[in-house]
Order: sequence, then structure tokens, then C-alpha cells
Amino acid sequence: MEKLALDACGKLFSMRQAADILGIRYQTIRRWTTEGRIDSIKLGTRRLVAESTLKRLVAEGWQQRRVV
Repeated sequence: MEKLALDACGKLFSMRQAADILGIRYQTIRRWTTEGRIDSIKLGTRRLVAESTLKRLVAEGWQQRRVV
């Protein structure tokens, strides 16, 4: 997985914000970043997700799935 250049990322979101945008639980996005399924940027003790990563997920057809 290639590293993200900070200036090429655009807006950065906390993992909690990213989870809210995607409509998933914080634990899910945390697991995805830990597993390397999505890119994240570590800034101090925080992990941030780039807007470009969220847009890529949406463009690839990722959507929220709820069990009813």
C-alpha cells in the first residue's frame, strides 16, 4: 500500500467523522485502518482518513449495509 502525501490528501477526517460520513460504526473504520484495508494518516496519537479515501470507497460502490 502506498503512502499518502499529506498535501495530496485534501481534507482530513477523524476516524469517528469518517465512520459517520460512511454510516458505519467507529469500530469498523478503526478495524479497516488497522488491517490496512483503507489508508490512514497518523498524526501524533490520532489516525486521520483522507477525503480522497472516502470518495474512492463511494466511487467503488461501497455502501452501507444494514441487517434488518
